[in-house]
Amino acid sequence: MDVFRGTKAVVEKLKGCCKYTKKDIQSLEESKRVIQELAAELYRVSQNSEVLSRACKNDDTGNPKECKKFILEWAEELKPTLQKIVGVPPSERSSEVRGAEEQSQSEPTEPQSPAQELKMKDSQHILSEWAKSLRSLPEGSVSAGQDVTQVLEELGSQWKRGLLPNILPILEFIMWSVIRDRPEEGTIPHLWLSTKQRFRCADAVQHIPDSVWKWINNMSDDVQLDPKTANPGLKLSEDGKRVQMGVIIESTSSNYPVLTSQKYDGWWCVVGKEGFTSGRHYWEVQLSGKQDWRVGVIRESAPRNGFVDLNTRTGYWTLRLQNSHFRALTLPATILSVKLVPSRLGVYLDIEEGQLSFYNVERRSHIYTFNATFTEKVYPVFGTTETGIDLEIVDTGGEKTCVCHISFWCFTG
Repeated sequence: MDVFRGTKAVVEKLKGCCKYTKKDIQSLEESKRVIQELAAELYRVSQNSEVLSRACKNDDTGNPKECKKFILEWAEELKPTLQKIVGVPPSERSSEVRGAEEQSQSEPTEPQSPAQELKMKDSQHILSEWAKSLRSLPEGSVSAGQDVTQVLEELGSQWKRGLLPNILPILEFIMWSVIRDRPEEGTIPHLWLSTKQRFRCADAVQHIPDSVWKWINNMSDDVQLDPKTANPGLKLSEDGKRVQMGVIIESTSSNYPVLTSQKYDGWWCVVGKEGFTSGRHYWEVQLSGKQDWRVGVIRESAPRNGFVDLNTRTGYWTLRLQNSHFRALTLPATILSVKLVPSRLGVYLDIEEGQLSFYNVERRSHIYTFNATFTEKVYPVFGTTETGIDLEIVDTGGEKTCVCHISFWCFTG
């Protein structure tokens, strides 16, 4: 079945571009072939042919960078599954390949080192072997659970409307759904989202399906600001939902009243009243018109006095917008595109999963995820140095629930 008909056209276009070597073109051709093979096998074994036919019958596999990412990331994900089938993962065939995994990955538009070429070939082999393993399944022997089907339909609709850059997000959701053999761990959409955010910390999902977005919003919390922690230069509303800068006081001692260890006396920040030690939590922050803000979470023991660096090393997991510079405050800081700056920010904390994720609420798109281990209570934290414009915690309209809907693929043959 000719699933991806655009391969030849893309390769011909590359041949006319001098920055690609013959090896680059050959590698891209092989990657396209592997992706085509995967799509064809998944289409063959699926009962839900109408959904998958829309997902697979197209010619848009993305640019070389996206194809390379897809192959490398899914090779890592499929190793455990393939090991169960053939015994030893292909990546363990030689010390050269193991050494290649330790090398940094260059952009596909740049010449690749021999180690990187080995890594890419090995990854292509892993995906090809997994596609072959699907041939042992009878035609139409795999059926999708209801919410898996729903997400596939939503992704297909988004692709048609131009909300997805190419067909790869649909294909990888199908793959992720098929390889899950422990549905009791959570819903397939949840597992898919958390895995994508672990693969790609920034801009992992450009449009989150409605059912997944609803699943996130079901964990909405009523976050309120704690005036006992607020820098004295900040003004808080009576309902504890809004904050802005009242007056900038440069000194950290003489102009302030007697401070406690809970109160910020340097940075202009304030902490939420309630902390979290387990579970999933979600809240939203209105930031429209603001050019200076800090939003995220802190561990309970994180320093609040003076002007210590507020980053992951000191127990702060935050995004920071300052003078058109947008960053995730890792160590060193991760520079984010200003195109990702939201007017309304969604914050999703999953303590057991070890993820703190940020979303553009209006676009329903992913911005950034911190992957971390939260070993103590964490609190929402907010900061700003702007006067006249509130940073506001807004009501999401969601209703927190602990109901877990299990969905999975089952084999009928």
